[in-house]
Amino acid sequence: GTQFRSSIRSLIASLRETTPHFVRCIKPNATKTPYNFDAPIVLRQMRTGGLVEAIDIRRLGFPYRKLHHQFLKQYSPIQQLVDKKTNRARNEAGQGDNNE
Repeated sequence: GTQFRSSIRSLIASLRETTPHFVRCIKPNATKTPYNFDAPIVLRQMRTGGLVEAIDIRRLGFPYRKLHHQFLKQYSPIQQLVDKKTNRARNEAGQGDNNE
């Protein structure tokens, strides 16, 4: 309970102070030798790494990345509904409103 929430708060504080960037490394061939491009290997890595889906999403005009405040604005109503259902289930189970 309390330790988990503390860890989450620490993680969120860290994320707010940074600008994360993700780099996907794609190996051009199984032997990692230069000037040897193996298209099926590259395509498999792109599919399993989510790159193809990300490109499809961008092509459709949807933003692939959101700023933290944009994400919160869009999805916080869902979290509020989940919290209400969780509290209701706790109350029905006789656990009351346990805020640890």
